[in-house]
Amino acid sequence: MGQEDLAGLTVSALLDLAIRAEEEAAQRYGEFVRHMEEQHNAQAATLFRQIQTQETAHVQQLRKQRSRLTAEPTNLEPVRFFDPAEATTYEGSQSKMTTARIYEIVLQGEERASAFYQKLSEILHDPEARELARSLWKEELGHVEWVARQLRNLPPESSQAPS
Repeated sequence: MGQEDLAGLTVSALLDLAIRAEEEAAQRYGEFVRHMEEQHNAQAATLFRQIQTQETAHVQQLRKQRSRLTAEPTNLEPVRFFDPAEATTYEGSQSKMTTARIYEIVLQGEERASAFYQKLSEILHDPEARELARSLWKEELGHVEWVARQLRNLPPESSQAPS
């Protein structure tokens, strides 16, 4: 799907896109929770569980908003299309991954999502879809700020790989 295809997205299609992106993000955060639990890092696991819960709640909110429009789903490309929007660059379940590295991966994903929705807010033809993209962009900016703050506040030992 090229930029011109994206520019023609309707509100329904944008909601479908956002739902799929948020679902994938919630799944990724669940992987981070399990990874942190395996490393016996309860604090990080709790934080990622909170993010996962927020993403899941956002999916429900978007689905509710979507259901008010029409029950007919849009024909979008497979999930791989959504990688630039919300999917983090997860490097697998590496036992030596540090808490700081996971936060960096999450931050990169949230920054990509923010940039993606910002771009949509600039190119969408439909004014309602453009407004929805602005709203999604603002939400992702909040995520970027939150994750960046968490990363800055990590203790120095969070950058050391577990033994």
